[in-house]
Amino acid sequence: MFSPEDPNGMKILMAGLIKRAVIDVQRAFQIREEKPPLQQLVNKGTVGEDLLDKLVHAEQELDAEINEVRTRALASGERSESSVLPSGASLSERQIFCERSEHHIKAGRTRATPLIPSSLSHPASLFRPLTHARTF
Repeated sequence: MFSPEDPNGMKILMAGLIKRAVIDVQRAFQIREEKPPLQQLVNKGTVGEDLLDKLVHAEQELDAEINEVRTRALASGERSESSVLPSGASLSERQIFCERSEHHIKAGRTRATPLIPSSLSHPASLFRPLTHARTF
């Protein structure tokens, strides 16, 4: 186990927290993209509410994971908490941009469709707690 007092230990800890934040941000984007269509399907009666319940449960787990990352970042230093999640969002945005750019190049497309989803235009909105009562 690495100690936060050790400079190398702090770098490893921060790298791990940022990696967790990137994964959490990607999951948040996925849930926010999938929830409205799923709610429409449930309202139409096409699919059962159990699928929506599973998505809400995943949303709650993600909220707990984001809070845990925040708590661990806060425990590692006062500047860390304010930089881990924004760094994760930035890296996630860059990764999505690169993947979509590569896909467009392989498909021989011009830039007719946006490379970055509109939900990424304001990544700060990802840092508010996710709740099952909120609609996106």
